[in-house]
Amino acid sequence: MCTASFEQGGYQQTEKVGSKYLSIECSTYVSEALIRSKDYTNARQRLELDLAQSEKLGLRMQTARIHYLLGTLLRLNGNAREAAPHYTITLRLLSDIQKGSGAEHIIDRPDLHDIYAESARWASQRDLSPMH
Repeated sequence: MCTASFEQGGYQQTEKVGSKYLSIECSTYVSEALIRSKDYTNARQRLELDLAQSEKLGLRMQTARIHYLLGTLLRLNGNAREAAPHYTITLRLLSDIQKGSGAEHIIDRPDLHDIYAESARWASQRDLSPMH
């Protein structure tokens, strides 16, 4: 369903259907693609909008993922001081989610394991500048 989101404005059509969560998730995937193509400005703008919506709707897992992506784009763009708090928030949110009933092993999911491990790595680094 997120395939349509990669077309210009497709994520907006998803929102009109009534699934705000799916809209945010698709938009976040677009942001991830923008980060990979080094379009940090557009990725950041999109992620900041997604973050506001995700927090408003109480989507903790999506909020954690957005903070992780914001930390990653800031780190890759050389903004180490701004990146670290996003990684720290990611770790806190994932730990909070893990405390929920039946979610003790949520970090074992491959996608979340990687996000958790990378966030722990970069939140504890003094120099977060990209490696050359």
